[in-house]
Amino acid sequence: MIKLKNQKGITLVVLSLAIVIMLIISSILIYQSTRGLHHNELRNMYNDVAVLRDKIAVYYAKHGTLPIVEYTYPNTESLQGINENDNNNYYIIDLKLLEGLTLNYGRGYDLIETEQKYSADIYVVNEQSHNVYYMLGIKYDNEIYYTTPEEYTKVEVYSYDKPYIPEGFSYKEGMVATGFVIEQNGTGNQFVWIPVPDYEAFVANDDYRLDNYSDTAYGYVKSEQHYNNMLASVKKYGGFYIGRYEAGGTTQRQGTSLLTVAPQIEENQYPYNYVTREQAQTIAEKLVISGRTSSLMYGIQWDAILRFIATNSTATSITVAQGGSAAWGNYATTAFSISDMSKKKYTTDGKNWITVANSKPTDSNWLLTTGASTRNRILNIYDLAGNVAEYTLEKYANTTNSVYRGGSCADNGASMPASARENRDMTNVVYNIGFRVTIW
Repeated sequence: MIKLKNQKGITLVVLSLAIVIMLIISSILIYQSTRGLHHNELRNMYNDVAVLRDKIAVYYAKHGTLPIVEYTYPNTESLQGINENDNNNYYIIDLKLLEGLTLNYGRGYDLIETEQKYSADIYVVNEQSHNVYYMLGIKYDNEIYYTTPEEYTKVEVYSYDKPYIPEGFSYKEGMVATGFVIEQNGTGNQFVWIPVPDYEAFVANDDYRLDNYSDTAYGYVKSEQHYNNMLASVKKYGGFYIGRYEAGGTTQRQGTSLLTVAPQIEENQYPYNYVTREQAQTIAEKLVISGRTSSLMYGIQWDAILRFIATNSTATSITVAQGGSAAWGNYATTAFSISDMSKKKYTTDGKNWITVANSKPTDSNWLLTTGASTRNRILNIYDLAGNVAEYTLEKYANTTNSVYRGGSCADNGASMPASARENRDMTNVVYNIGFRVTIW
């Protein structure tokens, strides 16, 4: 009889174990594939929200209203509690009002526009916070996301009476009503907060407007987008900062030498003069401030400063506009004491800086170093009236002339108050015109 060898085969237990392992591997692959798909969907939604947020900010700055349809979205319970700055009104964004828009989602807008039917595949904006949300949401890791991560955090609310402090700056002194001063760490540059409690009045700017002047962007220097960005920042934060002092430097300027370094915004500097407006704007932009723009001011910013002064000091709108600023300005017609002998004066031959006397007499065209006298300080702002007249980004009529504000040490304080607007050929440079920097 022939004996056969034992036949070894796959047992039922081994087979079952192999099937289980294959199922686990398949599940992992399916999960990873699905997770990757949801990650891409989430990223697409984030991109949409970021684009819409920027477009809405520009539209709001330009028009003063949100780009929305006439009615609120009816079912927003899923958005409650996401951001403490939201109110209860979420409006459907009118995509037709936003130019150059490309989105990944939001096709429900067409259905609402054509058939007045609601769809969750739509973007809404909160009336108060201007946060943007996608009503359908994107599911990712068992959570549903309706907006970008930063809008889930508790965002600090700033306003005209609660100034933000830019990164790299520290509080120096003063209160909002008396001149809130911050200082840039490591440089000594100081800025004063200009509150804008009424944004509509700021944009309308009726207080100190004169004929032949426009507050639209001066295209030769900067773009309309630059102007709109300034408006959006003022709307968001409730104000802007200006240099506590006129822009200056540690080196004496004795003519039209090339400007290559950022200005110093601190006491006892030689004012940056002998510049064109284009040069002044280029130098103003050299300040390194994280996340902020440094620039010359627009006309409505200058007028907001005058409104701030008239509201919070002994000066009134009438005196600011009609020569009263001679009481706190360095003009040819003013006299005042200077107790600190480290301050310098500038002779009008354009070449020599010398030690100042202990008092400035009338009928003297003395240009002084920045912050030379506390007498010429109002609400912690030095030399807004007189000393150097200051270039702005205003446009004069239909010419390319450069506009400057505030009068100078060579002017009569009665006829050239802080509100004064003058213009000159854009290529002319003189010793008594300089500039002041704003950041927003």
